[in-house]
Amino acid sequence: MKYIICFLSLLISLSVRGQNKFEVKEKTFIYEAFFINSKGDTLTNEIIEISFTDTPWKFQPKTQKNVVITYNTDTTGIKSFVYPFEKVRKKHQKFQANKESGEKGWEKWTWLAKREVTGYSLNDSVFWTHPPRDNQYIYMQLSGMPEILLDRLKIGGNWIKQLFILTGFHDWKGNVISKSEVTGTTSYNHKKISVKNAWKISIKHEHSKLGNYNSEMIFDEKEYGFLILDNKYPDGNRIVMNLIKMKKSTITND
Repeated sequence: MKYIICFLSLLISLSVRGQNKFEVKEKTFIYEAFFINSKGDTLTNEIIEISFTDTPWKFQPKTQKNVVITYNTDTTGIKSFVYPFEKVRKKHQKFQANKESGEKGWEKWTWLAKREVTGYSLNDSVFWTHPPRDNQYIYMQLSGMPEILLDRLKIGGNWIKQLFILTGFHDWKGNVISKSEVTGTTSYNHKKISVKNAWKISIKHEHSKLGNYNSEMIFDEKEYGFLILDNKYPDGNRIVMNLIKMKKSTITND
């Protein structure tokens, strides 16, 4: 009888765990996003929508699925943004000048992306995703892939991730080692999102050429995932994303 009770308890435990399994598929997460320069001035204040699908990502279809990122660019603030790579910046300026000579208006900009399709991965133990990396958010490549080891979500839980930044990122080429640690819990109440107990995660980045810098994350393992992404960069710039809404995704295939 004792063994039967133990077996039933195990089944109940597994059932509850299955019901509470974290899932992002067919959800769209809407963030307010701020790009803050080294002087503390907010250059852009805009909305980013991140939609997770069940469609395999074409570049790694066996391990990743599509995440679709929609940019709603702050067309006033972006004028003050300085692209980090000089060669690319000059190319943008040249293309832009040529385009504006014939057609005026921000919708004619040649380098501002409105949409990005990339990959994410989620299983029983790990959730990670490519972050926004177009427009001014190219900086988010330096803070690596937002990653959570779900089975280490406890105070003191920690993990290490290494990212190789290749030549496509010019001056940022090198290796980034990111050390994450769960430092505590906190509540989150902002706009339409309310969470009583979320995880506070501190990340220390070490770039082989650019040195050390930090990130902070607030993560909800039950429903919303990343509530806050707060990334500081070696040149003093900073990107903060706060979740303001979640809705069912209308993107089913891409």
